[in-house]
Amino acid sequence: MSFNASKLSSISILASMMEKVSWKCCYMNGSITYGLWLLEQVTLQTAERQGQLPSLHVRAHCDFSVYQDEADNFKQEIEKHLVAAFSVLELNLTTEGHVFGSLVFELFGIDRIRTDVWRLKVVLSRKIEEGCLPDYCPCQATDWRSQTISLTALEEVEINGFEGEDHDFDFFETDSQMCPIA
Repeated sequence: MSFNASKLSSISILASMMEKVSWKCCYMNGSITYGLWLLEQVTLQTAERQGQLPSLHVRAHCDFSVYQDEADNFKQEIEKHLVAAFSVLELNLTTEGHVFGSLVFELFGIDRIRTDVWRLKVVLSRKIEEGCLPDYCPCQATDWRSQTISLTALEEVEINGFEGEDHDFDFFETDSQMCPIA
């Protein structure tokens, strides 16, 4: 099944024997936001092809002109797409120089992500050199650096675009503390 919708839509599908799912939802005009982050796309791919694992892909970008603290709305939108089992979480984030840890930790707060993901891939794209002021920026608004979250199934982490900024190291350090030690 495939369709396009330019307005917010509600879809209900009853398929109790469904085994393979391929789902892609694109968002326009900043309809779903968390702080400075605008959700662009969510893709759920469970149809395994050539060794690919079932995965959830989330793409978001940072836009300083749009600030809304709607974390619950953002998380609820992601949860709507968790209709099948997946083991890989891939985050494609265009940071525009802003801190991404708060957004990632917000997603880690979703039960299915916290318990089912065993491979995490974060792809960072930084289109500009200059972000926010270190002492004040809405992207620093939460206490993500001090959160304790256990990703019980996480075994593998890949981060592309790591540049060694202070918040990059903070994310890496906090992320490594969430993984169970074997």
